[in-house]
Amino acid sequence: MILKYHSSFVMAISIVAMTLLGFTSCSSGSRNDGVNNVMVDFDSVMLASPIGIPLDMYLNGDTVFITQFHGDTLLNGFSIHDGHVLSSAIVRGNGPGEVIGPISVQKKDFGIVVCDRQGFNLYFSEMADGSNLKELMSLPQQASSVFVFDNKDVLISKIPFTIDKEYKDNTRFTLYSRDGRQLDFGKYPSFNKNEESLPVEIIAHFHQTRGFCEVSDTLFAVSTSHTLSKYSKTEKGIRLISEVLLAPYSYSYNNATVTMSATTKLEPGYMYGASYGLFHINGHLYVPFREFDKNLIIYCFDDDLNLCRKLIPKSSVSDIITIDENGRLFSILEHEDSYLAISKKVII
Repeated sequence: MILKYHSSFVMAISIVAMTLLGFTSCSSGSRNDGVNNVMVDFDSVMLASPIGIPLDMYLNGDTVFITQFHGDTLLNGFSIHDGHVLSSAIVRGNGPGEVIGPISVQKKDFGIVVCDRQGFNLYFSEMADGSNLKELMSLPQQASSVFVFDNKDVLISKIPFTIDKEYKDNTRFTLYSRDGRQLDFGKYPSFNKNEESLPVEIIAHFHQTRGFCEVSDTLFAVSTSHTLSKYSKTEKGIRLISEVLLAPYSYSYNNATVTMSATTKLEPGYMYGASYGLFHINGHLYVPFREFDKNLIIYCFDDDLNLCRKLIPKSSVSDIITIDENGRLFSILEHEDSYLAISKKVII
C-alpha cells in the first residue's frame, strides 16, 4: 500500500508517526502488495568518446544525446547502434552562443531546452543536436532545477541555501509564464505535518523537485526524493489533484550557518530516494528510484497514482535515464561512463 493524498479526501493506511531527534518519520506500510516486479535485461554499447560525468540524456531517432559536467563541449550525440560520435555542441565559455555550465537539457515540442543555472539563462535550439542556441528566458530567481512546459511556461525549484522571502515561504517551486510573470507556487508535500515546524531551508533541502513531466495540456506531475504529485494547470494557476508517498523517510539535519548551508541526511535503514527524472508514457508515470541497496529501479504508476509494477534492471545502471517512444529504457552502466545501456525489450 502507498499512502495517498487527494485534494478531496485523505486516505491513511498504516500510518505510524515517530518522533526522532526532533523530527518525525512517516510510514506508508508495505509497498509491494499486489505489485509485479519486472526484471529488465540490457544490451550495452561502448561509446567512442568517454563522458566527463554524465548529467542528462535525451533521444532523437537513433541518436542519444548526453550532457557532461567536464569538457569543452557539453552535449554530445552518439549512435545507439555502434556508439560513434555523431555531433558535439554547446561550447563552455562566456562568449556569444556559449554557456558557463554545467547544463541540464529537456526535449520539448518546440525544440531542445538548455538550462545554464550558473549563467541564469534558459536557451532553446530548434536543432536536434542542441546547436545554434537562442535565448528563451533569463532566470528570475536562483534555482536548483528548472523545467519547461511545451507552451514555454517555466517551473523553477527553490535552491535550499538561498531562500528568498520574496518567493513565498512553504513553497517548493514557482511557476512562471514565458515572459517571466509569477503565476503560482507549489507547496511542500503534506504527509508529515511536523515538518512544518522545521526551518524552510531544511524542508527545501530534503524536498527538492527532482522530476517533472507533462501528462496532458492541463496536467503535470513532479517528484521529490520521496513523493510524487500530480497537478492541474489553468490560466488561473495550479491545483494539487493527488499525491503519494514513494517511500517512508526520516532524516537528520543541520541548520544553516553564516558560512554553511543547511544539510539533511537520510537516517540509516530508510530508502535512498528518487533519482532525477520522471516520464509519462501510455497513461503511466515512471519514477526512477534507489532502494535500500541503492540499486536503481523504476516505479510505474497509473494516472490515478496507483503503483502498478516495479521495473528492476538486471544490470547496475546510473541515474541518467530516458525512455524512447517505443518503450525502450536507455541509461549508462554504473561505474562505466563509456557504455550505453539499452533494454532488450520494451518496458511499457
